Amino acid sequence: MIAPKLFFLILNYIDYNLTIDAINSIQNKIVNPKDYGILIVDNASPNDSYNVLKKIFKGYANIIVIKKPGNLGYARGNNFGLRYIEKKFPETKYVAIMNPDVRFFDNTNLEKTLRKLESDNKLTLLPR
Repeated sequence: MIAPKLFFLILNYIDYNLTIDAINSIQNKIVNPKDYGILIVDNASPNDSYNVLKKIFKGYANIIVIKKPGNLGYARGNNFGLRYIEKKFPETKYVAIMNPDVRFFDNTNLEKTLRKLESDNKLTLLPR
C-alpha cells in the first residue's frame, strides 16, 4: 500500500459488525481510494473479532487489520494504531480517529473535505 493522505483509524472491541458497517460507510464515500487508508485495531477482543475482520477485509488494498496484544483502554488502543501508521506510513498527512458506531451522511463528500484540508493549513483533523 502506498501511503494515503488520510487514514481512518477505527478501534474495534468485540462488536465487529459495528466496525464493518463503519468501514462500509467510509468506502461508500470514497472516490479516489489511493488517497485513503483504513486501519482497524482490534483491542484484544475476547471473541473472534480479529479473525473475522482479517478475513472479510483480506482483499482490500487500502484496509489493514491489526491486533493489539492486550486491552489497556480506548486511548492506548488508538495510540497503538497511531504509532503503527507513523512507523509504516510516515508520509500520511492526516489521521481521523473514528469510533465504530460513526456513519457518514449521504451527502458527505470526503474528497471535498480532503481538498479543504490540503488548501488551508489552519484546518486539521490530527496534525502529523
